[in-house]
Amino acid sequence: MTAVALREALTLADVLAGTGGTLATRVAGEIAFPGVSIDSRTLSPGALFVAVKGPRFDGHDFLAEAAQRGARAALVHRDAEAPAGHTTG
Repeated sequence: MTAVALREALTLADVLAGTGGTLATRVAGEIAFPGVSIDSRTLSPGALFVAVKGPRFDGHDFLAEAAQRGARAALVHRDAEAPAGHTTG
């Protein structure tokens, strides 16, 4: 399974609390994600893309594709350049 539709929207606050992560850019208001995906090919618009590094692929290499497919945000575990046309702050 690479994508999950959620019964209740996952919020950015939930993601930050659950991961201990920090934001790369400021956001206005609360952001909610209707789904989560680790595969940019199965991403639905507005979803959170989680860039997982595995033995064959590195999700960080697919940030631009995820953004083109409508990812609302990406969860990364290392510094990554924002795709062209998107900002990090």
